Amino acid sequence: MGTRASEDSGESTTDAILSPIRPSASKRLQLSPVAEAWITDRAHDLATGQLDFWQLPTSLVDFYHVAFCEGMAQLAGELAQARRDADRYYAAAYGPKIAPEPANYLTHAQLEQVRADIYAGAK
Repeated sequence: MGTRASEDSGESTTDAILSPIRPSASKRLQLSPVAEAWITDRAHDLATGQLDFWQLPTSLVDFYHVAFCEGMAQLAGELAQARRDADRYYAAAYGPKIAPEPANYLTHAQLEQVRADIYAGAK
């Protein structure tokens, strides 16, 4: 049920509708100066607390959601490493300590190996 032009060319209706607004790989989408200023003002209002997120139009909420998900996906590795580091530092600071009994004393080399294992994330 596409437009006559899309039926003749074999394009789907969705492709016919979206083709005028799909950016090419090397071309950035352009907004009118009024739209650009409006979006910039809303971003400023959100940042300063003059506007709440629920007050945004659905289209801007969609853009925010996509950008948030992209950002989280890009930072997932760094976030996982930060969590591992936090766990390792906590364990190093508050983990069980070796009792100072003569049988439990470590040589300097053994102590350095334990420290290296802790900082390398070994258990």
